[in-house]
Amino acid sequence: MMTSPLQLEASYIRQLSFSMKAEPGIVKLVEAPSVSVIVKAARRPDDPLAWSFELSLEFEEKTKKRMPFDFSLVMLGFFKISNKYPADQVERLATANGPAVLYSMARETISAITGRNGYSPFVLPTVTFVQSPSQVAKQQKPPRSRTPRPKTGVKSVVK
Repeated sequence: MMTSPLQLEASYIRQLSFSMKAEPGIVKLVEAPSVSVIVKAARRPDDPLAWSFELSLEFEEKTKKRMPFDFSLVMLGFFKISNKYPADQVERLATANGPAVLYSMARETISAITGRNGYSPFVLPTVTFVQSPSQVAKQQKPPRSRTPRPKTGVKSVVK
């Protein structure tokens, strides 16, 4: 085992809301609850190895209706990447692992709160912040040119 080149410097719960909508009891879910996850990333202008992430979580509307409780949580984390890490891989490391660290902290927070309020602990579903190969390919494709062609009277046909 080795230490990660991405290190958490500080984290905070910026906002936390939990409310019970029904009497305590066992939550029996027929389908997995849907959770909305929003990530905002920022790189410090004076230090490209310093990143911050804001992670916001809440039930999606269709899930809110069938859950006996509701929650929303906003976590903030500040990270630093080792200067020995390859510069061309810094963004990928930060954007995949920074939110994952915060999500695991949020997962434990929600589990602890729900487990201490008359319900079985609710464990957030596992997610990934690693981009799929198709997402990476879309980002790397240059945008198609929308420059209008001059009118010459000749029609261009592309097959």
